[in-house]
Amino acid sequence: MRLKTDVTVIPIDSDYIIIDTASNTSEGQVMVKTNETGARIIQLLSDGECNSESQLIEALCSEYDAGTEMITVSVRRVIQCLLEAGFLIDS
Repeated sequence: MRLKTDVTVIPIDSDYIIIDTASNTSEGQVMVKTNETGARIIQLLSDGECNSESQLIEALCSEYDAGTEMITVSVRRVIQCLLEAGFLIDS
């Protein structure tokens, strides 16, 4: 999987807004609000450091003091949200 190239992450307080700058629907641009973990997943995907669920889980397990099960659930939730919003290309 990889992140679309037209995705921008904007930090706002303790949250992050993810915007697809290429989308231009009649209702405006597609946006998703996420937390620090979601923003880190976006960063890992956009930097090309990770391109699979297992790589994301491994990377976050090495960075965060949380159990593998909790991180796995978080990664899967964020990936699903990004897929539904059209931010990820499942390749």
